[in-house]
Amino acid sequence: MPGFKFHIVTVVGIFVALALGIVIGTSLSDNIIIESQMSTIELMQNRINNLEDDKSEILAQLQNMADENHLLKRNEEVLFQSALGQFDDKSNLTAIAYGQSLDLLELQMVTNNKVRFQNVILINYTEVNESEQLKEFLGIEEENTLEVFTDKLVDIIVSEDNTSLKYLEEIQILTFVGDYIFSNQEFVFYYQDTEGDPSLRLANEKLNELNYSSIAVARSNVDSDELGKLNKNIERFQNIDTTTGQIEFLQSLEDNYRPVNAD
Repeated sequence: MPGFKFHIVTVVGIFVALALGIVIGTSLSDNIIIESQMSTIELMQNRINNLEDDKSEILAQLQNMADENHLLKRNEEVLFQSALGQFDDKSNLTAIAYGQSLDLLELQMVTNNKVRFQNVILINYTEVNESEQLKEFLGIEEENTLEVFTDKLVDIIVSEDNTSLKYLEEIQILTFVGDYIFSNQEFVFYYQDTEGDPSLRLANEKLNELNYSSIAVARSNVDSDELGKLNKNIERFQNIDTTTGQIEFLQSLEDNYRPVNAD
């Protein structure tokens, strides 16, 4: 029978075999994991490289687009300046709008001195609706102040009632910049999709009915319902902020000029 020593050697051999198996298995497993990780890293690196290539291509395309856009704008500027030169300078314009400022004055045809507004009337919508002094001035107590005020404003313009105009300035109903001369003026009503647009449309139409040249304008990003309600015979430019809109506007001034008080 095998002795005790034999059993010890056998047990030790078994443990050694197990240890070797574990070591070999672990080594093989580690190699598989490492190979898998290397494959994943390689795949990720390829994707990163592809993304870098795509990024470079996109950046190159964007640069080309920027260059083309710059060239387009430069050509557009040259064409615009050339087109402006075909028109006479306009300085007999009166702008009327609701609000505290007039970004209409920032248009290129204005900054280039092709168009100059001789008068600017900015109406304070809140004060028109809330001012007790205005109601007293208009001689009314009812709530339709806006409509009565609009009629009165048209009368003031037509009669060149500068005393009343200055009083409306004094009670902060409107801000006026100009020389208080309305003879031979063309009136430009600037719509901005505000609460004052209905009043603006009413004044726009009344002056037009009195045979005054009254034009409606708005920026291309403004969608005012009142523009659509205007009498069809009133010219309107809903893209006055664009080169095309400004050229068409100037062309209209050339073609359709009507001095005020015309019969």
